[in-house]
Amino acid sequence: MNARDLERARFHLERALGLEPEGDHILYTLALCSGLAGDGGGACENLKRAIALEPRNRIMARQDAEFVGLASQFPALRAMLVSDSN
Repeated sequence: MNARDLERARFHLERALGLEPEGDHILYTLALCSGLAGDGGGACENLKRAIALEPRNRIMARQDAEFVGLASQFPALRAMLVSDSN
């Protein structure tokens, strides 16, 4: 993902999620990858699941410069970061 090969990153993240379906860290990264690829719906859904599994993920996303940038593009993601509930 750091190389911005988002398609390949998403493939590997989805495989990792298949091995660890409750992996909040995987969901968090998949949310970021989805958003960077322009998939606001996927970003919101994966971040919502990551937050449900580990509420601290909301705080992390609020402080993550890449999520902050995505929040300006996707109003639903912005609302999720501002809200204290799913």
